[in-house]
Amino acid sequence: MRWLPLLTLLAGAVPLTWLVAIADGWTVNRLVVWIWTQFRRLGFPITPDDMDVALNTAMLLPFALLAGLAFPRLPWWLWAVAGFALSASVEAIQFNLLRDASLADLITNTAGAFLGAWLSHAVNERLALRAERREVA
Repeated sequence: MRWLPLLTLLAGAVPLTWLVAIADGWTVNRLVVWIWTQFRRLGFPITPDDMDVALNTAMLLPFALLAGLAFPRLPWWLWAVAGFALSASVEAIQFNLLRDASLADLITNTAGAFLGAWLSHAVNERLALRAERREVA
């Protein structure tokens, strides 16, 4: 197990929990608009809907990436499945809190988790190849 990815993963769980379970819809919307505004100021030609897709995709990507790096012996696709399960849970919580639950959010969150899990697999393969080369030399 690699400790730095695990600690980073745990630290990231706090703001994600706040975002999903505690913050109201108005606060989340204001945060998304603020982020969108910052990207527009930097010259990115992005619409609010595009920003919503990007943020939902990015939401679980680092968690799947860090989990895959922290636990390299587990199959990489397991983290994509875990991302789907987490996203489905988030949408269920939002539905029960009378917030905006969305199938599109579920799909984009899962896509981000899949991408993060795949990236962790690629990094772990590269690290294993590097370690193998060191052993031979």
